[in-house]
Amino acid sequence: MNVKGRVKAVNQKGDRYGVNIDNVWYNAFGDCPVLGGDFVSVDFETKGKFHNIKGIVKIDVEEPLSREDNIHLQVCLKIASEQLRRGDGKDIPNPKQIADYARELMREVWR
Repeated sequence: MNVKGRVKAVNQKGDRYGVNIDNVWYNAFGDCPVLGGDFVSVDFETKGKFHNIKGIVKIDVEEPLSREDNIHLQVCLKIASEQLRRGDGKDIPNPKQIADYARELMREVWR
């Protein structure tokens, strides 16, 4: 079986560890390879009331933008679009150019 989710808590006791995802504890032997807050994929088998980890992998996920970052991104997209527009205002730059330039502005101005 497999479950994916954000780690709420970890517990290391000696050579055993537990990982809590959605209020369910998954257990294994060894050192815990993840931290609280990590997004993980856990392969496990259930024996009685125990969920034994067969494999656990941290998954990199992009966090949603905060409201402030979202506003900054909108401003950068508007600026990028206007800056890349040709002189007569009729030719619209391709979306990839706008996105790349907006990312560059975000890095330079707000990061």
